[in-house]
Amino acid sequence: MKRSRKSVRSKATAVPELRFEDHRLASFAGLVVIQKFFQVISFNNRLHKCFRHLPSGKIYGRGTLFMQLVVHVLLGYRELRDAAHYQDDPLVQRVLGLKQLPD
Repeated sequence: MKRSRKSVRSKATAVPELRFEDHRLASFAGLVVIQKFFQVISFNNRLHKCFRHLPSGKIYGRGTLFMQLVVHVLLGYRELRDAAHYQDDPLVQRVLGLKQLPD
């Protein structure tokens, strides 16, 4: 299915507030801490600067795809097909700044 660039990107600048309560956490709840760390070190901006000299992708930029690989490894996955496990997870989408992850 073809997607437009606008339909897959979202702004995710605000980090959700951390509160420690006696609730069950989502599988990838620790990504909130990773998201804050990436913001503090400006990881996303630095990553996109690395690929600035290359032509951008039509829908997903090279920096975004590389960021997904970094998050993929941080989540403990090694094989690319394992991305199906978090394909629809809203927290992963938020960290990557996307509404929909690449297939």
